[in-house]
Amino acid sequence: MESLPPQDRVILVGHSLGGLPLSLVMERFPSKIAAAVFATADMPAPNLSLATISEEFGKDTDFMDTKYRFDDGSGRPATAVFFGPKFLASKLYQLSPPEDLTLALTLVRWAPIFHEELVLTMEKYGSVPKVFIMTEQDPSMDLQLLMM
Repeated sequence: MESLPPQDRVILVGHSLGGLPLSLVMERFPSKIAAAVFATADMPAPNLSLATISEEFGKDTDFMDTKYRFDDGSGRPATAVFFGPKFLASKLYQLSPPEDLTLALTLVRWAPIFHEELVLTMEKYGSVPKVFIMTEQDPSMDLQLLMM
């Protein structure tokens, strides 16, 4: 984003957990973004904290064979998450063809867990036009409505 010429603007798209880095980029480079598209992505906002989104998502979710990494020690919060095959099959790829799940299983990686609250302002983050794509059969429909 820093290397874009000042007159250039881009459309950024984030899906799922990709909404978090998308939000950070919006806060840091609002003048370089024509629009931000959240495709069933986490969408924190100045008035909706990441902690609230995480709490709502985890409230009724069975994480099954998901694994957690504790890089800062066992007495500290988890630093990364690895979604297991059962979780992926039943919660994220339950409507997808089997070959999509097979591909996902080969690509899944440890994902960092954000513990610091994202500081998003109306002046920067709030100035970027946003598009939020909802999916009717997504098990997190209630969470999606909360983020809109």
